[in-house]
Amino acid sequence: MKNDELDKILDGALSSYSREEPRPGLENRVLSRIRAARERRRFEWLRWAIAIPALACFLLAVTFWSTRPSISKPAQPAQAIGQTGPIAKAAPIAPVRGKVKFKGRRARRMSLPKREEFPTPEPLTDEERELMAFVKLAPDKAREFALDSHTSDVQPLQIKEIHIDPLRASGE
Repeated sequence: MKNDELDKILDGALSSYSREEPRPGLENRVLSRIRAARERRRFEWLRWAIAIPALACFLLAVTFWSTRPSISKPAQPAQAIGQTGPIAKAAPIAPVRGKVKFKGRRARRMSLPKREEFPTPEPLTDEERELMAFVKLAPDKAREFALDSHTSDVQPLQIKEIHIDPLRASGE
């Protein structure tokens, strides 16, 4: 019985909606929106046709620039301990030559120059210069300080065993 009443109410409400006329121009607006959607779909491929080659060019450029060998400026060699005066010049670079091999359109990588002395000496830092001056002025104190740092009484670290009580329910 209740279903019949509900059906009658729904039928009455729906029939009142069907008597209404659509707003003027609705049909034209719907048709123009459909045409615009077709136009957008028609040129959708154009975005990808431009984006994919641009991305490929970018990746190729990054690959070529990252594999190009770079030669850095040689560092100044360090002073020998106890020497004073200007820093000696760096050892000359001995060029390394290898066979050039071509496979198709690929050429092999060029080898980098190698130094006769490795690692290349670097100038002394301020702290190293101060340590050298300290050792020259007071060699006995420097020796005593070095021996004390090696023979200090260092005990191994000991950690107590951890014990955690189990949780208990509030009713227990």
